Amino acid sequence: MDFKTKHGLIIDKATAIEAEYQKVMRCPHCGILMDAVPVKFSRLPYERDKEAVTVAFQCVDCENIFLTIYTTDRGRARFAGIVPVCKDDKLHDGLVKISPDFARIHRQSYRAEMRGDSWLAIIGYRTAMEILIKDYAIKVDGAAPEEIKKLSLYSAIGRYMKDELFISADVVRLVGNSNVHFNNELADISFDEFKYYYSIFLTQMGVHYDCKYPPVIRKR
Repeated sequence: MDFKTKHGLIIDKATAIEAEYQKVMRCPHCGILMDAVPVKFSRLPYERDKEAVTVAFQCVDCENIFLTIYTTDRGRARFAGIVPVCKDDKLHDGLVKISPDFARIHRQSYRAEMRGDSWLAIIGYRTAMEILIKDYAIKVDGAAPEEIKKLSLYSAIGRYMKDELFISADVVRLVGNSNVHFNNELADISFDEFKYYYSIFLTQMGVHYDCKYPPVIRKR
């Protein structure tokens, strides 16, 4: 959960509470980091000398509403929950560092997924994977950028992805490519199944990175 410490909890003067609180900074609908706009506020008695406070926020990106719940005590408001529950979309820090473009397109695709635009999400995730594979080949495996630029995703997977990485990457490639065409021959493969293999690919790439750059190594 991403928070930023704020002071206020003020929606209107009639129901305002002055308190230090942790504002949720990632929309649970689309996953983007943003400073949501408060739109409604309510307060109810909660135990002795305490109150439960519900604040409705509107995401500045997808414009959906989400609710945050706090309990107040002695000038502080403690975060107690959020509706809907945030979905974890944390990417491997090493992969983000290697390929910021991959991370950017992945997050755009995630936002499309959260809006229910699964077709766009599939195409976006497939594109994100291609960028990650090629950036990884250049920055980790030492491949020449001029050669990588000429490779199709099919060729890049065959040359640089091994074993399980080859399998998961090829599922993403094939389903992603098929969704681009008018005659989608793989339309019977569900989005959940596609996303499962895409998630496997990202997990395996993270493991590969961690093994490539361990925190300690044995002395020879």
